[in-house]
Amino acid sequence: MQIQLKEILKSSPILHEPEDLLKYIDAIFEIARDDVARIARARKKYFADFDTAYQLSCKATKKTLSKRSLKAVKRILSCGKIEETATWLVSRLLNNMLNLTTNNNYKEYVDLGNITYEDRFFEDQNLNFFETEDFLEKTSRVDLKLGLKVAFSNGTLDLNEAEYLCQKYNLNLTEILGYDPYETPEIGQEKAKSGNLQLTLLF
Repeated sequence: MQIQLKEILKSSPILHEPEDLLKYIDAIFEIARDDVARIARARKKYFADFDTAYQLSCKATKKTLSKRSLKAVKRILSCGKIEETATWLVSRLLNNMLNLTTNNNYKEYVDLGNITYEDRFFEDQNLNFFETEDFLEKTSRVDLKLGLKVAFSNGTLDLNEAEYLCQKYNLNLTEILGYDPYETPEIGQEKAKSGNLQLTLLF
């Protein structure tokens, strides 16, 4: 599977050596997020809360990278090949996510099952329609409504798919969303924090 991070690094005017990654590690983590999500999805590794798991993994990975005396870190930073370092980083991020959230024997294990539904599953926007439908069948009716609302709002489901699932589970999409998705919204103005007026959609 092609790793997007490697392609970006190839064209970067400031990132040439593995050590350069450490200078911009937070930005690198942000770029690597999509790669980690795609690989996790391809391997059928799903998380109750992808964003939280990824943030925890970034923190753990940064901590590991700070320990330059570790053989693995020393090897990857001295290999001279930034693409190889990028591949290792993406792999490390996913492994840390799995260890932190699925291995309860892991010292820093975190149980993501205790977080609220709004922060779970759909927010990573990595599910296709069939994966979404399968997940919804396993949820309670309250969670089902919340899941549909989040999945439609973040683009996981389009309008036709959301309507299909509402019909299947005897739900009202307008009631779930709090507005009629078929109604053309009006454009209004509201005052921004800066004091300037900005355009806003009125449902």
